[in-house]
Amino acid sequence: MRRRHVPALTLLLLGEFGCSARRHAPAFAPSNAHAADDVKASKPRTLHIVGDSTAAELPAAGGRVGWGAVLESELEDVRVNDAARSGSSCKRFRDEGHWAALLAQVAPGDWVLVQFGQHDGEADPAHPPAASFREDLRQYVTETRAQGGVPVLLTPIACRHFEGERVQPSHGDYPDAARTVARATGTLLVDAMSETTHLLERYGPAASTRLFAPASTTQLSAEGAHAAARLVVAALVSAGSGLALRPHRPALDFFPTRSAPRGAVVVCPGGGYTHLSLEKEGSRIAAWWNERGVHAYVLRYRLADWGHPAPLEDVLSAVRLVRAQSSPLGFAARRVGVMGFSAGGHLAACASCLFQTDDERPDFSILSYPVITFEPPYAHEGSRRALLGLDPDPQVVRRLSLETRVTARTPPTFIWHTRDDASVPVQNSLLYADALQRAGVPHELHVYDAGPHGLGMNPDYEAGREWPKACAAWLETHRLLEPAS
Repeated sequence: MRRRHVPALTLLLLGEFGCSARRHAPAFAPSNAHAADDVKASKPRTLHIVGDSTAAELPAAGGRVGWGAVLESELEDVRVNDAARSGSSCKRFRDEGHWAALLAQVAPGDWVLVQFGQHDGEADPAHPPAASFREDLRQYVTETRAQGGVPVLLTPIACRHFEGERVQPSHGDYPDAARTVARATGTLLVDAMSETTHLLERYGPAASTRLFAPASTTQLSAEGAHAAARLVVAALVSAGSGLALRPHRPALDFFPTRSAPRGAVVVCPGGGYTHLSLEKEGSRIAAWWNERGVHAYVLRYRLADWGHPAPLEDVLSAVRLVRAQSSPLGFAARRVGVMGFSAGGHLAACASCLFQTDDERPDFSILSYPVITFEPPYAHEGSRRALLGLDPDPQVVRRLSLETRVTARTPPTFIWHTRDDASVPVQNSLLYADALQRAGVPHELHVYDAGPHGLGMNPDYEAGREWPKACAAWLETHRLLEPAS
């Protein structure tokens, strides 16, 4: 099958940043004259990183990636000098000469990010950090300023230690020690402990393993390193640093039909808003659409490390982009649909109910075992947590429970589910169908007796064999695609 990557789906993230990013204002409590000078400093030429293995550049083997090693890839037009060292404590980094070597490279206006606490209790875990650790951090701050640099203190990142759904505090008193020094010296603080705790809780105990290296609860994977780096950048952006987060371009994988196109569809794979099922609920589905003369676009939307409303912005941008390409690609502008599976079904339903303009409104919607409600008792807790966190705003929960958002403008919809779905209760589809009925929206609902969640087009199950036939017939009955020429 031919596939083309479409890089043009571009979001201006400083304007459409997503709640997860806007929420990350840094903890900053100025208490002396240095504070105003630091915050008003011009955009740094270089960001220097002082810290331990969670920030360091590490050997490629083992799957460990420090957030500092990928920070430059998340920034616009700023050089990063990652001087962090694996195994370093605040004192050891200085004693081994790494700090003196780094300080000699700091030019006026450079920023120096200091993050310790991961290894500082190893020599004597019973010894409180109040005296030595806080004094060492003060020296880093003082000496950075004496060099003309701008110091930034970071608490250590959270470890993946869950009790139930909550991440447990880690690193003892060291995070509070960093916060105390920041307040006392008027230094910008990035509370990485708090921010990564929220991040891990959005992913949950199982899915958060993706953020860490194999068999580790402390060392990040590449995915986790990029997520942590974006949190750091978001905090610095909020502090008025002049920095900018490098724009992220959610991708559309384009699968063009070989025949005269009858329309186009944006496909949203499932994955609980923590990952994407790009084959079973992406490329295989695109092949099915291509056989019917329809261009397919598989959307790689942003996930839990961004949170709401980033995925919604992505799907609405995708619909706008695909519609804008209708003329050059030879299909009617009013033959653009959305399709989603599981959490991707929730996203497709969001596009169907929460669009703001005609260009964003899909012309039809196909929902496969969709997550619909975020309200108990039928909510899929994993998707809600990934998108909104463990303590979401009740008004946002209500808004993203799509059975409450259907209107007469919601596009015609085809829904299918299995009665014994153990992950997303079939009541999600029943609630949505009932709302469509009340609003007078044309729709068709198929509930099959048996089949596991996420079955896609698995021919081993009646549902996997029958729903594609029923969907194709529905599309033809309602003339939702251009007649084949």
